[in-house]
Amino acid sequence: MLLNSSKNTVIAKQVKIASTFSQKLRGLMFYKELPPDNCLVIKNCNSIHTCFMRFPLDIIFINKENAVVHLLHGIKPFRCSPVVKEACTVVEIVSGQIIRSHTEVGDTLSFL
Repeated sequence: MLLNSSKNTVIAKQVKIASTFSQKLRGLMFYKELPPDNCLVIKNCNSIHTCFMRFPLDIIFINKENAVVHLLHGIKPFRCSPVVKEACTVVEIVSGQIIRSHTEVGDTLSFL
């Protein structure tokens, strides 16, 4: 589970981790959809692409302390994010989930 500890809200109930090169490269490519309660966590990452995606995503960039350092709302397919130097992990979630979970830059996230 992924929680916004600062706001005491659930961001995602199911967390999938991408830590190998191939898992990171594939990400959510070719998925028809991402269920609303799911997210993909990409370790050792500070930028993403949405090539071959079929749906928009919200993106949360976090640092080593699991603090949110940058947010992208509704990034569309075939786009690239900026490189966020402070980030070491990226969370990909369903578009609109950042707003629903009240997540903001500076919030701390927890993985359970």
